[in-house]
Amino acid sequence: MGDVIDAYFARPFGEGPYPGIVMIHHMPGWDESHKEIARRFAHHGYATLLPNLHFREGKATPEENSDSVRKEPEELTPRQPKAPIDFTENLRCPMLALFGIEDKRPSPEDAKKTEEALKRFGKTYEVHTYENAGHAFFAVDRPQYRVHAALDGWKRVFAWFEKYLKSSTH
Repeated sequence: MGDVIDAYFARPFGEGPYPGIVMIHHMPGWDESHKEIARRFAHHGYATLLPNLHFREGKATPEENSDSVRKEPEELTPRQPKAPIDFTENLRCPMLALFGIEDKRPSPEDAKKTEEALKRFGKTYEVHTYENAGHAFFAVDRPQYRVHAALDGWKRVFAWFEKYLKSSTH
């Protein structure tokens, strides 16, 4: 409690108000490519805060900080005692999910279970799956980058934000 952590803040030029985003970084953590994504959001009209989530321990390992939507009981740890899908029932915001069909974490089966949970709990959501794309297909600095999926994904992200974020600030 009361910890002070580093964060990167990118905002549009000019007077606001601007809709805001808290951006959660991908593994391996807070880096230049994530700052570039924050600047991209700012360019499109969103004030974006990117906190350094590894400020206490340094960068977590993939085993400690998985992006998986679903975790098996034996994969849960004191740092992650619940699987992300377990939070679906209490989700209070619209959710856009973009999955690569070749992803292993979350796998296509896990993505399907996520969509089923969103539907079962009556959530507002969209799920899109991309062929020839795996994990981190948005990451331009990684070999997993897939231009077809990333370009379509960015269009969907900004349309989603336009619908659910910008409309709430006017």
